[in-house]
Amino acid sequence: CVVGQAPGTPLDEALLKPAQEERRRRKPTISRLLGLLGCKERIWISVALFALTLASVSAMALPVYTGELVGAVTSDSQFSDECRATPAALAACRRAKLIEILIVLGVVFSIGGVALAIAFWLFDQSGEMISRRLRARLFHSFMLQDIAFFDGSSTGELINRLSSDCTAIQSTLTQKVGEGAHQLILAAVGLTLMAR
Repeated sequence: CVVGQAPGTPLDEALLKPAQEERRRRKPTISRLLGLLGCKERIWISVALFALTLASVSAMALPVYTGELVGAVTSDSQFSDECRATPAALAACRRAKLIEILIVLGVVFSIGGVALAIAFWLFDQSGEMISRRLRARLFHSFMLQDIAFFDGSSTGELINRLSSDCTAIQSTLTQKVGEGAHQLILAAVGLTLMAR
């Protein structure tokens, strides 16, 4: 602070502004974007990521259970000696195995579908809350500007800032993160299953 001047005066703010801008410039974009998340959005996005993981794992069950379906139809070695005793007994055991696998697939895909719906709903709701908060902050910032600011900016430009810029940030923080996480989880689970 300059001697004889109270903190928060224009000179004090002018001295601090370059340091704040330098810190903001050095901060990575992802951490700046994640800093826009409120407590509620962080919780919702965490739950959405968990639900997305559950949905991705259930989606990867199809190749595993498809292999079991093919094995149940083509291979006799996985059945007990009682099932292999007669062709009728083998057919009954195969039918029971197929029904068991189909029930498991139905349950897994139902859980995965519900989890995916919940995940995308939570991402959408979080994005709307983020967008609403950003628009309110931006509008408040516009209202604090001097009249000269409005002389230099067109109405269309300001409206565009309120609508499209906030929507772009909303999309980045929710939809893009959700889609990226979904693909990463699918890849990780797929590679794990292939290595097994």
